Amino acid sequence: MTKTFRDLKVWQKSHDFTFIPTNIVEGFKRRSTKEYSHFLNIADSSLEETKYHLILSLDLEYLSNKDSKKLENYVMKSAGC
Repeated sequence: MTKTFRDLKVWQKSHDFTFIPTNIVEGFKRRSTKEYSHFLNIADSSLEETKYHLILSLDLEYLSNKDSKKLENYVMKSAGC
C-alpha cells in the first residue's frame, strides 16, 4: 500500500518537473479516487504543456533541433513515458 506520495512511481519519475509532482501530491492528499484522478489528469496536462513549450522554443529558434530532441527525451523519460 502507498503510504506517502513519495512511494508513487509516477511522482518519483516526474520529480524534476515541479508542476507535475505538485499535482500528484495534491491529488494524493485528497484521499478520494475521483479527486486523485482529477489531479493526475492535471499532471498529465502539464506534461503536454511542457511538450508544447519545447515545440514553441524550437519554432522560435530558442533551441536547436538536437537540443529540442534531447530535452523532449528527457521530459518523456522523467515522466515515465
